[in-house]
Amino acid sequence: MKYYRDTCILPYSGNDRTAILDVWERSVLATHHFLTSDDFVEIKALVHFIDFNDFEVHCLKILPSGELVGFIGVADRKIEMLFFSPEYIGRGLGRKLIDFALTSE
Repeated sequence: MKYYRDTCILPYSGNDRTAILDVWERSVLATHHFLTSDDFVEIKALVHFIDFNDFEVHCLKILPSGELVGFIGVADRKIEMLFFSPEYIGRGLGRKLIDFALTSE
């Protein structure tokens, strides 16, 4: 298992949208086995209409490449979304984002 110390957590910007949608899709396909194909298609269509600026969204990026590998979305001090690229799941990075969300104002 590889842990990543060289990461940064940055606020969402419009430039991150494509990467966030890609991470969301790959994460859901890898982890949400309870969804039917029709469910996935329906939810994916809804997710593409989300304005991520409506939430407090932060992106975790690997340095030095700047690859966006995960993100967290918070609304009203409640975690609404937390997704990672499948190859980065189980490597302690979710804890980094959760700790960040709990301690940031």
